[in-house]
Amino acid sequence: MFMSAYQRLKDVDQCKDIIQDIWADIWVRRGSVEIQNLRSYLLSAVRFQVFKMIERGQDSPTFFAPFQQMAFTGTGADGSVMEKELAALFRSWLNTLPEKRREIFILHFANKLSVKEIAERLNISTKTVQNQLGTAVSDLRSRLAGILLQFV
Repeated sequence: MFMSAYQRLKDVDQCKDIIQDIWADIWVRRGSVEIQNLRSYLLSAVRFQVFKMIERGQDSPTFFAPFQQMAFTGTGADGSVMEKELAALFRSWLNTLPEKRREIFILHFANKLSVKEIAERLNISTKTVQNQLGTAVSDLRSRLAGILLQFV
């Protein structure tokens, strides 16, 4: 549970809080909740709590921190070229996303809309918005990691 949360948040205290909240909730609802597959239930609960934390703006460090650090650490002409190349790579990646996922990603990260606001605007469920954001963020992180490794 901890590793699943930590992969997304990179904050030990937030991960501990999420796990404690999940176990406390299970304990409180122990008489009314029937869990068929404990592992799946717990991992889904972690994922849901992480999304809730991100939606409330409590994610730490921010999702774009590595990208921002790369873009702004260069100096002089090289830094400017690197920044333009990274921006072009990001735009290229964004254009590879399916139309709805791209729209959801832009509404959330560029327009700062919450998951609930996006769901209402697009007339889809909040779970669909969360899933699409999670897929896009995961894909971008993996691609960004590949780019970062080229600079090491």
